[in-house]
Amino acid sequence: MRGTLLPLNLNTFSIVAYDPASGRFGVGTSTKVPAVGALVPYVRAGVGAIATQARVNPLLGCDGLDLLGEGHDAEETLRILLGSDPEAERRQLGIVDSLGNAAAHTGALTDPWRGHLTGEGYAVTGNLLVGEEVLIAMAGAFEVSEGSRSRSASSGRWRRGRRPVGTNGGVRAPRSA
Repeated sequence: MRGTLLPLNLNTFSIVAYDPASGRFGVGTSTKVPAVGALVPYVRAGVGAIATQARVNPLLGCDGLDLLGEGHDAEETLRILLGSDPEAERRQLGIVDSLGNAAAHTGALTDPWRGHLTGEGYAVTGNLLVGEEVLIAMAGAFEVSEGSRSRSASSGRWRRGRRPVGTNGGVRAPRSA
């Protein structure tokens, strides 16, 4: 029907990242839906990067970049976006700002397995995954990549999304070898 926007569930995993050596931002994303690059990644030079996924809302990317551009950091931007979103528990967001601060959200109603991991200069998010090892591997690959600051996965903050039974816990990623 014309004029009706059906909800799009993008079962996805993504990374938003900042490289302080170059001042560049990036978003990498993968999903089962073609042309995901039109909906998930949002990047603005000198401002930050955002990935919006699960029950995707492109306005969160646009509004989030505006908030970062106004001087809000990643955590403040996330708090403002979630506070204005009636479907926050169906969404995932990853945000990195111009200082390399990262923030992420995994709603309790996104498809399991779901979760996110943040570290210095990056956030990884994922849903409908086999488990946390996917996010740990993504974070580890970024941390050892050429051009990134020396990072340790153990310095990242890990938080799993709530499972349907209501569990919610935290796990630290293992130290890099």
